[in-house]
Amino acid sequence: MTQEQDGEASSKSQKAFTWIGSLLTVLSVLVYLIPLLYSNNDEAVLDEMHLIDSVRMNQDVHGTSSLSQVLQNDYWGRPIHANSSHKSWRPFSVLLLRYLNNTGEAGFLTWITMKPILLQRIVNVILHTVTAHLVGSLAPKVFPSNNPWIRKTTQWVAFLLFTLHPAHVEVVANVANRPHVLALLCSLLTVHATRIEVIILAWTIGLLSCETMVFQLPAVLLTATIVR
Repeated sequence: MTQEQDGEASSKSQKAFTWIGSLLTVLSVLVYLIPLLYSNNDEAVLDEMHLIDSVRMNQDVHGTSSLSQVLQNDYWGRPIHANSSHKSWRPFSVLLLRYLNNTGEAGFLTWITMKPILLQRIVNVILHTVTAHLVGSLAPKVFPSNNPWIRKTTQWVAFLLFTLHPAHVEVVANVANRPHVLALLCSLLTVHATRIEVIILAWTIGLLSCETMVFQLPAVLLTATIVR
């Protein structure tokens, strides 16, 4: 094969990779988004009621408390030192919920007219898809191959297994479980990152998102060692 033919074949492969990756991304979004849009359920359910329900009114999420109060409270809006506290200190997750829940005062989000609960769930879907891509792109690093099609197939299989895993349904559909998605997302970013400042930033955001970030440390160190 000449150099020109080799370059043409490589270009065709890259286009195929791009198309397949785009289709998988659309699938990952639609598989969660379609049920959410057609469920006609725009009310908070289960743990969501303790966060974004207008009746229970979590002050940290609804924006009626100060930033210092957010830092002193647990995820459910109770003082972290209280006996009734869940001891789940997740200020970044709370502030993200707070920002999206008050779209009327949220800068570039003022044009959004959908109900906050639906916006919150769509953000979960997007975060889950990004996490799935990080899982997929990590797979060929753990299981390397010189064949580009084998590498891409490994990436796509890992992406699909993560996206379609039934255990993820509640995590994605229920807004209250977003901290766990954020923690996993940040854990994967620390593995992928090559700059120390990016690793520190991702790890810090993860710790401020969910305490499960601490328990993921052994897996992060092991995976990073294998990859590198």
